[in-house]
Amino acid sequence: MSGDSGMVTLVLKNSASAYTIKMDNKDYSMNAQIQSAELVGNEFIEVTGDPYYNAGIIGPGDSIELPFSIRISNNTPDGTYFLDFNLEGAARLYSLNLKIPVRVDSSSIQSTLSEAPKLNPGGIILSVANNRPNSVNAATVIPEGNATFEPAEYFIGTMDPDELFTVKFDMIANKDENARFKLRFKNGNNWHESMPLIVKLNGSDPMLSQNPVKTSLLPIILILGAVFLIIGIFFIIMKRRRAKST
Repeated sequence: MSGDSGMVTLVLKNSASAYTIKMDNKDYSMNAQIQSAELVGNEFIEVTGDPYYNAGIIGPGDSIELPFSIRISNNTPDGTYFLDFNLEGAARLYSLNLKIPVRVDSSSIQSTLSEAPKLNPGGIILSVANNRPNSVNAATVIPEGNATFEPAEYFIGTMDPDELFTVKFDMIANKDENARFKLRFKNGNNWHESMPLIVKLNGSDPMLSQNPVKTSLLPIILILGAVFLIIGIFFIIMKRRRAKST
């Protein structure tokens, strides 16, 4: 997510099947020696980890992991960004220049009001969905407002992509005002809070919209007037036709 810090881990594997090969009656080692490995950022993604120098030798069939820490700039637009990976090798390992994709996705987890509560005492039922393409951890629903909530916080835990949870709070409202429900969760090693869901408590029932729709009588009056006008014109025309015919 925009503003997050993360880890990009590259795995280098020596795919040789033998430790030596014979060429021109000479034996050549198939060990891969890494002189340097570097991941280069761009205008949106900063590589905060240092390059690797003299990372060692990878024998046939062996592999090595090279983790790089990165940070996504705030307000980075959603999309896929490519980082340059540069590898310098020795012996029979040639240099590599690869593009490493990093996807930035600002989608979050979201709560909606599932069932309208009653007050004094009452309950609120919410539906909480993970809209992200990856799992999130430590998801928690936190109620706020001039009321007593039970539980004080609802811990969901891990939420897989597209997973939906039903959350219920018992509530005793002290007075009519807004109740707010915010979501806190962990994406990777980064903590986030979603925009709060606001439920307006008005009288004995809560409302999600504060302005009720009022029906105006003016359109009805105009329609009836037009109908009577058309009928009147019709009778005038028929009267004149009858007068001419006589």
